[in-house]
Amino acid sequence: MNLYQVVEEYVALGPHHRTGTPFDETTRNWFSEMLRDAGLTVEQIPYQFERYDATGSVFVDGTEIESIPLWSRDAGTFSSNDPWIGRHVPGTQGAGDIEFALRNVSGDVGILQSALIVDHPFAASRPAGRGSGTPIMITAAFRGQAHVEFQARYEPAESATVLGRKGGSGGPPVVIATPLTGWFKSAGERGSSIAVAVEMARRLPGPVLVVATTGQELNNHGLQSFLASHTNFEAKAVLHLGANIAAAGSGRRSALANRPRLDVRGIALTAFPSSWFDEGTDWFALGVPLLSFVGIHPTFRSSMDLPGVSTNPERLADTLTIVERALDSLLEGL
Repeated sequence: MNLYQVVEEYVALGPHHRTGTPFDETTRNWFSEMLRDAGLTVEQIPYQFERYDATGSVFVDGTEIESIPLWSRDAGTFSSNDPWIGRHVPGTQGAGDIEFALRNVSGDVGILQSALIVDHPFAASRPAGRGSGTPIMITAAFRGQAHVEFQARYEPAESATVLGRKGGSGGPPVVIATPLTGWFKSAGERGSSIAVAVEMARRLPGPVLVVATTGQELNNHGLQSFLASHTNFEAKAVLHLGANIAAAGSGRRSALANRPRLDVRGIALTAFPSSWFDEGTDWFALGVPLLSFVGIHPTFRSSMDLPGVSTNPERLADTLTIVERALDSLLEGL
């Protein structure tokens, strides 16, 4: 399989992959077809939720800048030449950093300046469901007089978890888990994990179960819905392929220099993490052996997360080798 081609195809499916949209459905069907081509049987397990459908624009000194609505604030139509303006530094306050940044919000509509890369706002994940408070547009940092237009409503929506099965003997399956959705085109954040997940499913002997979830940008809503409705879920081990596993370039690394390394690519390896990230937290709660890959890159959750910027063919090939060897080592010890 050409891993980079998979990333390019994923990116080409739409301007974004947000949960409950037509692009989400297109992405799920595309991924299902790849699993079938890899020899798996596929089904989609639907779930319903209430989607926050928001759009807006931010103008600075009369020129529109890139912006994105913050999920799940007040619905309605708003306009302001004097919006509240706050600042969010991603990752500084853990899971509550958005709420921390909004602690002093006021007025009819606001702007939250948040970015990991200059001029491109950082989209923040928040839980599904109704919220309240001043509606917010997210932008990168700017100077000048801002004008905001904002419209939002809540509407019923549906998405689904994609399951791919490969039969075999030997007890519960090895689970390959990856999210499918994201705020933008998400080449590195999502496409890289999807490509590796499909190739691992093709290579591994059965039994294998691929669990591809939606709603990751809604604080893992799809995975949590799936696990809540599958209380007898069994797995020999879980291979979780999260965000930016094949990040290219000079991305920030959370690994400490004195931790053991899996190989020269610089992926940190620890048997006893102090915490799990993103979907890894929910998979860890199952109490089965878990191998979780999660990375970071400056383009994370921005419109600049594109092929050739956040990932490349060489990193994808290296990552596949690392993931395969790591899983082999885990399974040999069980």
